[in-house]
Amino acid sequence: MKKTILFVAPPGARNKKEPIFKEIASLCPEGDYSRVVYLGPDATFLSNVKKLFYRHIAKSNDRKAYIPFQAVTIRQISRELHETFGQNEIITDEIRTLLLFQLLEDSNLGYARLLSGLLNKIRHYIPYTDLNEIRAETGRLIFEDKARERALSAFDTLQAYEALLSEKKYIDTEKLLQAAIQLIDKHFAADLLVIDGFHDPTPLEKAFISTLIGKSKNVLMLAEDRDSLTGIIENVRPFTVTTLRSSSERTGSGYYIYPSIEDEVEGIAKNIMDLLLQGTMPCEITLSFPGLSKYLPMVKRVFKRHGIPVSVGEYTLSGTKPLVAINEIIACIEDDFPRTDFLSVITSPWFPAIPVNVKEQAVNYAYRAGIIKGKESWLSIEKTIVNETGRLSDEERTQIEEFQKGVSKIVELIEGIEKAENLSLFTGTLLSVLERIGFFDGPISSNSDNTETIAGKISRKFAELQHFASTNDLPDKVHPGVYLRFVLESLSSSDIGTDGVRVVSYEQASSIEIKYLFFGGMVEAEFPSKPPIDPIMPEKVKKALGMPYLEYYLKRQREYFNRLLNVAERPPFFSCPSAEGETIFLPSPFLDWDQPLRPVELDIFSEEEVLVREGEIRGDDTDMKVLWDGAPDLNTHSRNLMNEKLRGYLNVTDIDAYRKCPLRFYIERVLRLETDEPPRFEVEARLWGSLAHKVMEQLFKDGDLDIDNLDGRLFKCLEMSIKQFPIDEFWRKVAKEIFRKLLPKIKKQEHDLRMKGFGPVMVEKKLTADINGLKLKGKIDRIDIKKEGPRILRHGGFAEAKRIRDSGGNEKKNNSVILLDYKTGNIDSDSLQMALYVAMWRENSADPVEKAGYYSLKEGKITWFPKKNGMEEYINEKLAVTEELVGNMRRGYFPPEPYRDAVCRYCNHSP
Repeated sequence: MKKTILFVAPPGARNKKEPIFKEIASLCPEGDYSRVVYLGPDATFLSNVKKLFYRHIAKSNDRKAYIPFQAVTIRQISRELHETFGQNEIITDEIRTLLLFQLLEDSNLGYARLLSGLLNKIRHYIPYTDLNEIRAETGRLIFEDKARERALSAFDTLQAYEALLSEKKYIDTEKLLQAAIQLIDKHFAADLLVIDGFHDPTPLEKAFISTLIGKSKNVLMLAEDRDSLTGIIENVRPFTVTTLRSSSERTGSGYYIYPSIEDEVEGIAKNIMDLLLQGTMPCEITLSFPGLSKYLPMVKRVFKRHGIPVSVGEYTLSGTKPLVAINEIIACIEDDFPRTDFLSVITSPWFPAIPVNVKEQAVNYAYRAGIIKGKESWLSIEKTIVNETGRLSDEERTQIEEFQKGVSKIVELIEGIEKAENLSLFTGTLLSVLERIGFFDGPISSNSDNTETIAGKISRKFAELQHFASTNDLPDKVHPGVYLRFVLESLSSSDIGTDGVRVVSYEQASSIEIKYLFFGGMVEAEFPSKPPIDPIMPEKVKKALGMPYLEYYLKRQREYFNRLLNVAERPPFFSCPSAEGETIFLPSPFLDWDQPLRPVELDIFSEEEVLVREGEIRGDDTDMKVLWDGAPDLNTHSRNLMNEKLRGYLNVTDIDAYRKCPLRFYIERVLRLETDEPPRFEVEARLWGSLAHKVMEQLFKDGDLDIDNLDGRLFKCLEMSIKQFPIDEFWRKVAKEIFRKLLPKIKKQEHDLRMKGFGPVMVEKKLTADINGLKLKGKIDRIDIKKEGPRILRHGGFAEAKRIRDSGGNEKKNNSVILLDYKTGNIDSDSLQMALYVAMWRENSADPVEKAGYYSLKEGKITWFPKKNGMEEYINEKLAVTEELVGNMRRGYFPPEPYRDAVCRYCNHSP
């Protein structure tokens, strides 16, 4: 007797698959379920079903051996039928996009993707209406001329695409479903068909399922309400309805607010860890987010830190390391071997056949050779290093020679890809290169899900594109690498074979059996989210044609949220971040804003947190001064080095460097250890500072000048100075442009100085002095002298002051000076430099110092010191600090105590 049963199981129903499993077991008493077809929406759902069925069999009888049922999706059935009985060649959604791109006049691959998505929706929601009819109706519904023209043009391209399919004998995904409906009628039969997990099937999917029902002996259906699937079955055959009891009818829930996304994921991890410590199995916990791809990398990182196993339902591979490695090879071809991308290639663990010596030395040699990009730069790296370094040991010369051979070989391989004449050759050559550098033999070969290794998926995509390119004339609108990148973007994988915490999309979470549900990221604009703006079809047109439109998406997400409220056995854990950086978030409007909850502080810590805290505790109990003073070897060695350095005069800038960070001073100025900085495509800060100083020195080296003539004189000095620095023509132009913009500010500042009676008389003045036992040396960038009674003869000019005589008829002179130090960076108000320069000047000259200041060549203005106190107090205060610092230097005290904590963030020695 045929059975057709519709089980109605609302979201709050528990163990809702048990009645289906019992029916399956009763219809197959011998344990052979091979004639049972279990139809589900996706692989993650079906994997969960198979686990639940195994548990059902295991606890219902002692027989553990059985022949499993066929767990399939709609797409799998249609493909299997067509591969067996169909004739046309199946193409993927990505190939469809490339065919549409081929038909477009411009090179907008993104627009081709939009057209592909539009065709997908048309075929799913109005599957049996001709494109001509839809085109005519669309034209009638759009009143604005440009919008109508754009939409009709899109339909013209879609019609040309359909003609191309017919010509090439191709069949795409939706046509495959339509054709499979015809094949089901002739070639499909099942003793028992189970339909489960479909919440909102499209009209095309409904037609497919309805046809399967008509060709099956027995049918079991599981739906959350009577109306959702009855339309599929009621016109095909009679059926009975069994309603399962709901054990929960939640209408709302509280939600937890965390300060940031990182804190939210950390909070979720600790709550899950708490459940695991209480005995919950990881597979009983499900985690979801509205935008899974945004959270997934952070979830993997944080959960790994806590030792929580994770099983991801499905995730894109486009941002994973193997595909990034392939994209970096493509970037080397497209952009002439940029340093970062090529270094990533030759040091990558995904290419194990690249020699070890190349991997180990690549970064060091690339930085030493100053490589920015360029094939020729990499091919001449040995020559560059030898020329710049001078004499090298035989051992190092041999190392560089071997490195050059290895790098040249890789450049040659990649260059071979670049020379490929078309997309088919490009794809084939790149695949060959990947094989030669060990891509398919490395870590990727062991990275797999239940069905296929990632390496296998990548190979299949290469083969798919290569075959397509060899049979189609794709236009040369873009680089071949763009096509390959696009096809690889669609690759996805899953961890469905593992038993970790399930991380799935919210649509998948609403369909599977759940004990504990964590649903994070519930912020406004992400849940509910709006679909991207459609430049082709207005929303009102979509609604009129019966396609999904804005309100449909919002309503659909509301329905899924209502399911998630009740799908879990225990109350769900909803959460959201309140901010990320400077961006403030509001909770999802689906949440009850009157029920915010404060996260519970759990005494659960990762191993990393424990180690950090242990270090902090030891730090609290240890005097850093004792720690650094108490290391006899380091202390003695550093004292000896400093005594050697302090035999002569101590440079003022060295004292300031020690003040900023004693340990950095020790590393860089005592031990003279340098950090290899990567070459940058800009004028390096230190080089720019030297150039700017040199220009200002040349400008006033002969004393004062007429400000009206400053423009011409400054650019002459710039030309003279540039010749002394190794910068190319591009940066010469940049330097000129910087000074051109800075010139008005310099002229105004110089005019202000002249108005106060000051004019330059000395530049780059070297001084030495012995002050309170401190032997100091330094170089003052500029000294200006003030003359009594200045008279301005013309704008900007500095005229000789009139001679002023005292009551005795003697000429009265006032030679007050100001000391200036040029700065191209930020001004450090705590610097000792100007105060020490003033003190040293006093030891060398009777002319009083009126003021001292930093002359900013960044802002064109002078910052004067002292700001508040008098000159005497200012100098005495800084001298006292200097004496203390030099005393610490003499006894070899170099703790990692910077004057500001923030500087560690940008320090090369931070680790």
